[in-house]
Amino acid sequence: DLHSFPTRRSSDLEPATEALVQNAPDGGNREQAFAYQQFVLDFLLLSALAARAANQDFPREYWQRLESMLEFIAAMMDSAGHMPMIGDADDGYVASLSPDENFDNFRSLLATGAILFERPDFARKAGCVDDKTRWLTGCTSFDFLQRSGDGIDRTRTSIRAFPQSGYYLLGDRFGTADEVRLLADAGPLGYLSIAAHGHADALSIVLNVGGHEVLVDPGTYAYHTQPQWRAYFRSTRAHNTVMVDEHDQSQQSGNFMWSHHAQARCLHFSNARGQQHFIAEHDGYRSLADPVTHRREIVYDTTSRSFLISDTLACAGAHRVCRHWHFSEVLEPVVAEDRLQVRVGRYLVRIVPLDLPAHARLYHGGSATQGGWVSRGFGCKQPATTVAWYSWIGGTTVLRTRIFCEKRS
Repeated sequence: DLHSFPTRRSSDLEPATEALVQNAPDGGNREQAFAYQQFVLDFLLLSALAARAANQDFPREYWQRLESMLEFIAAMMDSAGHMPMIGDADDGYVASLSPDENFDNFRSLLATGAILFERPDFARKAGCVDDKTRWLTGCTSFDFLQRSGDGIDRTRTSIRAFPQSGYYLLGDRFGTADEVRLLADAGPLGYLSIAAHGHADALSIVLNVGGHEVLVDPGTYAYHTQPQWRAYFRSTRAHNTVMVDEHDQSQQSGNFMWSHHAQARCLHFSNARGQQHFIAEHDGYRSLADPVTHRREIVYDTTSRSFLISDTLACAGAHRVCRHWHFSEVLEPVVAEDRLQVRVGRYLVRIVPLDLPAHARLYHGGSATQGGWVSRGFGCKQPATTVAWYSWIGGTTVLRTRIFCEKRS
């Protein structure tokens, strides 16, 4: 019975142990790469279903971790089904069980999870039962979810903080056409010392408004070929965060190696009604001759639907710093010295510096030392707009930015 929660423990199976070690209790995969979340989850799910069919079920804790991993995916996905492209991605799938050329394995996993764990919230995010889910579960619809009123609240995708993985969500009206969501990254670089699939993205943000991607993580593009582009897409420059003196927060030493890891930590997160608050910092620039600590504070006001981002650069000397803004490739932002603005659906999004940068640069299909690209698939990249705000600082400085999400008729 696919709907019965497993209760019988197996012997100490290595996959069960590693599932708990390599995936955090909050459901995030420790590679810090969202594409590998679906890849690993497929392996774990297929193994669990095969074991169950052979009457060799995995422990309860294993299944609980699978459900947490699905909760993580559901929370990261916006109302239109977009997943942030955080960390490495290579278009890998474990099993191809759907002929649909638009097949989305994140949504498919949620569809399968909706059936296995009786989760209507997963079903809403999935949208429909796809062919892969039909093959794995034998179910052709979510109808039984409306009939399975057992009094248990199985809707837990309202989670906004993922402290072990280091991701935090600010915004409101989640799951609706008027959703505003900002994802802030205060997680580790990647898994263990190699951190193979992580990117130098500490304190970066991703912004989605009304089911549209606005500020994006540009993706991966390549692994072993075109080393200059491999370096770019992993770099701090390729993320919506602050770069100091043209240095990466973490230092690359090979296609899948890092010689120095920035350590990020969340200092405060609150999701109170009316105002939400995130504070985090990292030490990636402490290795400079004049050490710099970057602290980012984000406040979201639900009344004005606006964000205030305060970047504190704590240091003693002079530095050249840059705030990067990477827009979705389908957008055409209007760029001026005192603001950026872009229309997305029924919304006007305005990004306004409260401390005017010394100068701004716009890149669209630039070089690997400039930017202006988004990669939606392995080996593919499309020109997009990147805006770089450069400022000179002397000693500890706070740079402030307001982001307004305004609904227009």
